[in-house]
Amino acid sequence: MECQGKEKVQAYKIVFKDDNTGNENTVKSQEENPNAEGKDKQSIVEKKRKPFLVPVDKENNTDDLCSIIRKFIFKGEENMIILTGAGSSILSKEQKLEAKEKGIKGGKTMSELLECVKCCLGIEKGKDTGEQQLNKERCCSKKKEKNSYRLPQQIMDLFNTDKNLEEILSIVTNYVKVNEQLSSATDEVEKCRKFIKEVKKLIKRECTLKYDKDVFKHGEFLSKILSVRSQKNERLKIFTANYDTLFEQAASKEKIIVIDGFSYTEPRSFEDSFFDYDFVVRDNVRKLAEPVLVDSVIHLYKLHGSIDWFYSREDDEANNSKGGHKDTNRIRVTKGGRNSNADTDDFVMIYPATAKFEQTFTHPFFELYSRFMAELKKKNTVLIVIGFSFGDEHIKNAIYNAMKQNRSLKLVIVDPCILDTKQKEGECENSNELASNFRFLENLYEHELSRVLLVQSTFADFVNILHGEDSST
Repeated sequence: MECQGKEKVQAYKIVFKDDNTGNENTVKSQEENPNAEGKDKQSIVEKKRKPFLVPVDKENNTDDLCSIIRKFIFKGEENMIILTGAGSSILSKEQKLEAKEKGIKGGKTMSELLECVKCCLGIEKGKDTGEQQLNKERCCSKKKEKNSYRLPQQIMDLFNTDKNLEEILSIVTNYVKVNEQLSSATDEVEKCRKFIKEVKKLIKRECTLKYDKDVFKHGEFLSKILSVRSQKNERLKIFTANYDTLFEQAASKEKIIVIDGFSYTEPRSFEDSFFDYDFVVRDNVRKLAEPVLVDSVIHLYKLHGSIDWFYSREDDEANNSKGGHKDTNRIRVTKGGRNSNADTDDFVMIYPATAKFEQTFTHPFFELYSRFMAELKKKNTVLIVIGFSFGDEHIKNAIYNAMKQNRSLKLVIVDPCILDTKQKEGECENSNELASNFRFLENLYEHELSRVLLVQSTFADFVNILHGEDSST
C-alpha cells in the first residue's frame, strides 16, 4: 500500500555517543562491572556522553519509514493508550483552507488564546494602545455587550510582558484569593474576578468546535487504529487534555461507541465504575463461555474536563448514610443539557493556571488521572502522545516514571516540532537538538530509550501513514 504523506513525516531515536568536546551531558547507563561480584556486577555508571537524534530511516529508503513506524506501534501491542493535547485540534495550513471554505474553525494554541484575550482588552501585541479596558464590543465573542470596565494597571501591564496565558491567569487568580483572605473586597478585586469569568467563557467558546470529516482527522484516526487491532487486545483508550468534543463527534460519525464514564440514562452523570462496563453481543452470551465483544468501542478520558460537562447540586433522595438523612449538597458531574449561559463556576474544566495540579486531585479529575496511571503499568502497552506539550508536570512525571518501571511500555511522541525550532510565520525551522519540552527523555537509560520513538509530524500527516498494513508481522 502506498504510504501517503511520507515526505512530511520523519522519525527519530535518541542515542548517546562519547563526546570529548566539553559540551556533553552526564548520562547514566547500566553496565557490567568486570571488577565487581554478585549483585554489584550490574552497576550504574555515569558517563560523559552527548545525545544525538538519529533518523530511523537513515539506512532505509523513505518507503520503509511508514512500515517502521507502524511496526514499532503495533508489533506485540496488547494495550494501546492515546494521549492528545491541543496539537490534535489545531489545523495545518491545508486544513485551514478547507475549513475556511466551510466556515469551520480549528483549535487554538495557548498563544492564540492569549491574543484573543488581548483583543478583548484592546491591547495590541507588544504595545499598549492606552485603552486599558476590557471592551466587550471588541472581544472575539459572537454575543456583544455594551458595557466595559477597567482593570487594575498592574494586571494590564502583565499583557505587555512575555508571560503566557497560564501565568497571567495564575497571578490574577492569586491576586483575588489573597485579597479575599484579607477581606479586602475592593472594586478592583471584583473587576479581576469578573475578568477571570470572562476569560473562562472565552476559552470555552473558542474550544467549541464543529467536527467535519473533511477538515479534522479524528474519525479517520479512530477507524484506522481500530481496523488494525484485534479483539484480543484491550479496548483502545483515548486520554485527552482538550476541552473540545471532536473525538465524541467523530466517533458518532464513524458509528463508534464511546465509554466516557457517564451513565446512559438522563441526566447523564459521571461515575468512575462505568469504565468497567463493556458492550457484548447478547445472543452469544448464553451460548459461549466467553462473550463476544462488540466491535468499534473505545474509552475516552477527558483529563481536563469538557465544554459539555457541568457541576450539578441535586437532592439525593436515597439514604446515603446510616442515619438516613438526605444530602442536599451532593455535587454531581453531568453531561449536556445546559446552555452556554451557565455560570463559569459550574463548568467542569481545569483551566490553564498553576492550580490545575491541585484540581487534578478533585472529583472527577482524580478518577480519570488514576485510570491513566493504572494503564501505564500494564504489560505490552504502547503510549502514543499526539500534540501534547508536556507542560503538565504531573502527567510528564507519570510517563517518565512509567518508562523506568514498566519494561514493556513503548512511547511514541508525535509532534511537528520534535527538533528544537525557531518559530517563523507559524512554521518550524529545525535545529539538530531535541526541543526543550522533550528533553526530559534524555534522563532515561539507554535501554529505556530503545522503547521511545519520536515522530516529527502533524496529527493529520501522522494519520495518513497509519494504514496498518503488515504492522503486526
